[in-house]
Amino acid sequence: MKKLTLSIASIVALSSLSFAGGEVVEPPVVVVPPVVEETSDLTISANMAMVSKYIWRGMDQNRGNMAIQGGIDVEYKGFYVGAWASNGDFDTATENSSIELDLYAGYRFEVATIGFDIGAIAYLYPGVTDDWDETSKEAYVGVSKEFGNFGLGATFSYDFDAVNEDGDEGTYNVQFDASVKTIAEITVAGSFGMNNAAGATDDYYFSVGASKTVGKFDIGVAYHGYYNDALDDTTDHIVASISTSF
Repeated sequence: MKKLTLSIASIVALSSLSFAGGEVVEPPVVVVPPVVEETSDLTISANMAMVSKYIWRGMDQNRGNMAIQGGIDVEYKGFYVGAWASNGDFDTATENSSIELDLYAGYRFEVATIGFDIGAIAYLYPGVTDDWDETSKEAYVGVSKEFGNFGLGATFSYDFDAVNEDGDEGTYNVQFDASVKTIAEITVAGSFGMNNAAGATDDYYFSVGASKTVGKFDIGVAYHGYYNDALDDTTDHIVASISTSF
């Protein structure tokens, strides 16, 4: 609309030229102010996904069945809060739950083109962990950096309340991530992580996959593996997914 307005103004100015005493009298210049779009520091977003298997840190959370997942986030000047949920199979010896609900909050910022993400998350399983004191809660710190089509990141998480198999409180998880955008706008991504939830030994997990945006949807497929150090055993999964955000 701005280009059209300037064109009309120019035509009017040219057609309005008149001669007085042999001299050309120019009309006053009309200055069209630029259109300023108002932006808000408050953003609200949501996401939904359907996955053939729910794999978290290399471990199956739904006995090999598909899952429907979704969440909502509210962010203001780097500060954010959100909630995310998925169906799954979280049975224990005496209780069971088919829902996972994650609540989280944190702050994202950038220093010298390096991104930082500091926050905390609580994993709720209605019917299994109704007591807040027994709920798994993690604090995390993440860093990330982009180099053109390449991206690198790392996240350290620590659960102060969890008790590992040694009977000690506190378990940690470290994850490294990498991604690259290739031909046809296909993104190839991989991750490698380790945790000591088993106590004296560290378990490891990894994944590699590819995804592509088609319209408003992201379609992907990934291979996940989990290595149990104590048992010297590896389990793996192939997961297909389709997701969208709005």
